[in-house]
Order: sequence, then C-alpha cells, then structure tokens
Amino acid sequence: MAQLVLNGGERKNKLRITAEQPQEVVVAYKRLERINRELRRFQQEFASTPETVEKVEERAIDSDLLMRAYLEALDSCARSLKKEIKEMPEEKRNYYLPVMQFLSRASNAHTILPFGKYLTIYLNDLRMTASNDIHLIQDEMPYIGGISSMRGFIEGRIAESIKTCEAYCALLSNSLGSYTRFFSLEEMVTTIAVVQKEVSIHSIGGMFLRTKSMSKVRDQHNSGVHLDLRPVGEVLGIPALAYFLIHQIVSNAFKASFRIAAHQQKYDSNSLPEGYANLPTIKKPRVDISLTRESTEFVKLIISDNGMGVPQGELGRLFGDPSQRLSVFTHIVASNRSSTALFPFMADLIGVDMTFTSDGVGKGFSAELLFPVDLAMRSAKFARNE
Repeated sequence: MAQLVLNGGERKNKLRITAEQPQEVVVAYKRLERINRELRRFQQEFASTPETVEKVEERAIDSDLLMRAYLEALDSCARSLKKEIKEMPEEKRNYYLPVMQFLSRASNAHTILPFGKYLTIYLNDLRMTASNDIHLIQDEMPYIGGISSMRGFIEGRIAESIKTCEAYCALLSNSLGSYTRFFSLEEMVTTIAVVQKEVSIHSIGGMFLRTKSMSKVRDQHNSGVHLDLRPVGEVLGIPALAYFLIHQIVSNAFKASFRIAAHQQKYDSNSLPEGYANLPTIKKPRVDISLTRESTEFVKLIISDNGMGVPQGELGRLFGDPSQRLSVFTHIVASNRSSTALFPFMADLIGVDMTFTSDGVGKGFSAELLFPVDLAMRSAKFARNE
C-alpha cells in the first residue's frame, strides 16, 4: 500500500497572505466580486426564465458575457503574476506561485462556468421541440434531488459556479480571515456528491449516444455511490476553499471509476491511456464517501473509489510539478493538470491534514481529510506551541 500524508493542519500558520498585493491582483479581485454578484443575479433570472427558445437564448447570451468577463479577469491576473513572480520575496512568492496555477485554470471552461455547455443542450432541446423535431425523453435527462429535468441540473451547476468564484475571490483577497465562517461539512459534501453524480451520469450517457442507455447508467450510479454522512455539527473554516478542494477529489473519484468502466465497456483495451492497457475490468464502479467525528478537535472525511488507482511508487508525482505529472492520467482523470499539484497549498490554507492511499493500478484510490472543528482555536494552539 502506497500512502502520502500532507500535514496542512500543522503548517497552517506558516503560510499567510502578504498585506501588499500586486496591483493586478487587486483589480482581478474587484472584477471577480462584481462577477460573483452577476452570477447570483443570473441564478435568480434563470430560475424564473420561461421555457421558451427566446428567453433561454437571452440567458445563453448572458452566460457568454459572464464567461468572457471571468476569463479576462483571471487570465489578465495570471499573466501579470507570471511577470512579477520572480521579483517577489520568498514568502510572497510561496503564496502567489500556486495562486497563479489556480488562475491558469481559467482556460478550463468546465471549471469556470460549468453550466455553459448544458445550457446549450437545453436550448437545442427547446429548439427541436419548437420545430416539432426529435425531442429528448424528459425521463432520460439528468436530474437533481429526484426532479427529472435538465433545468434542475443546470441550476445545480450555476450554484457550483458561484462557489468556484468565491474560492477565487478568497485566494485573491488580502484577508482569508474575512472568508472564515461556520459551515456544515455534511451539507457541503452532500451537495457536491449529488451534483458530481449527475455530471458523471450525463457525461457517460453521452458517450454511448443512446438516450435509452441513460437509465442503465443512472442505475449503475445509484447502486455504486455510497454516502455515510453522520451529523458532525458545524466547523469553523473557509467554506469556499473547502468546497473547491472536496469538489476536486470527488470529481476525480467519479472519473477514475465510473468513466474508466464506461471506456472499458465502449472501447477495447488499446484505447486506454498508455500504461493502463492491462487495467483490470471494473465491472461495478464504486465511490464511497463518509463523514464522521474523529474526536473533539477533528472531523474526518474519506473519499474512495475502486477505479484506476496509481502505479506503485508513483503516488507522490501527483502532487509535484505539473510538468512531471503522470502521463497516464492525461485523458481520463482531471488530476493530470493543476488540481492535485495544488493540494499541499490547499492543505496549508484550509488547515486540513490529508492522507492519500492507493494499492496500485486498478486497485482504487482513497483520500482522507481531517478538518479541525475550530480552525481559529487550532491555529492559536499551534501558534502557542511554535
């Protein structure tokens, strides 16, 4: 068994945002604050938009404008930091270098405004209905909370976009303390699991290009996703960044298990990434998520899958230089890019301890996160003992 531990809870006080921010960071922060308000307005307007081609087209135009503004704000800031980063003192560089990696994700539309492509699907369906053409069966569409509709699914992804924007705002703020709140991990993990389950169903169902296969895909997810979220009370921390981190891990778990299984079903082994041609067949993909109270000081979150796993001796490479990342993850798992490389940074900011485990290729992957119940008390105790 290969295991890697990131002790963010112990290093929390050693990483602080410097008071003097680069000017472009300040500008980007103000832009994102405005965009966040616009996203909330868009969320309200979409919820009340009639199901007509004309009205949904208006929302699609709004979505495109938001996307361009979001991309411009993050990309401009990333380019500015890239120029300034070498001249920064070490402490400042240690913060803004990983922030720059976060901003580089601006080219990933799935991360920035993930509802955009689904809004296009929804609009095309309305157009086909209006022209008496082929109409997708409503029961075969993704659903949220038992409500069978693409509209409900899009609303869930708009909410994700708002949380992502809040995470970027927190990173560009000169006071993480201003983003510290009491929040429910149980509620947060439930929301992430529900939305990512539906994302996975939609993504895999689209691979087969047959609406009748969607029910089978959904049944597979219903039997393969297991949540054991015990009431643990609220924790004090930075919910926007906690959401971002948990979302990345859960998303990767679904891709490493359910998407690999779907690829194996649709293609032969030669179509899998190099190094995974002999990956054992995943007949029943599975993702398990549990939340328990570990002690009076910590809450434990475990996210595991029975999918792709990591080659023996290679676990550490997932958290190093992105250019040295495992090439076998390129087309299947999002962790080939910037997300896992930023986990040590996230551990420091949020104050969590993380343990990652894999028994090897085809034997799954597990992430264990220890959240301090009261981050402020944890930080103060650490400061006294330093």
